[in-house]
Parts: sequence; structure tokens; C-alpha cells
Amino acid sequence: MSSAPKPLKLYYVGNCFRYENPQSGRYREFFQLGAELVGTKTPETDAEVIALAVNCLRNAGLENFVVRWAT
Repeated sequence: MSSAPKPLKLYYVGNCFRYENPQSGRYREFFQLGAELVGTKTPETDAEVIALAVNCLRNAGLENFVVRWAT
């Protein structure tokens, strides 16, 4: 991917497994997803990724959430 034109917009979805003993209400297998925007450091690209996260949460039916910036 190092020779691909930038910026790269990537996403991944997959099932993962915890390396621990099962606990009540916590299964060994879980699903994880993520998104990456690689190859640029502008505030607009940060805003694009944050907007993607907000849209995903809203589409999942969540309404009362807060987006916080941590450095």
C-alpha cells in the first residue's frame, strides 16, 4: 500500500477472540470494526473520520452521546 495514491481510506470488519477465560455476559468472540484515513494530516480529514463515527453511531440508533477530543 505504500505505493498507492494518498490519501487512503480503509475500513475493516472482523470477528476477534479474547485471550481469557469466559466471564458472565462477556463472550470470547466479539466483532470489531474500524476505519482509517492515511496519508494526510489536515483538520478536514480529521473531521471526515469524526463525522463517519457520528453517522455510524446515529445509524445504530444511538442519540445521546458526546464526541470528545483527546490529545
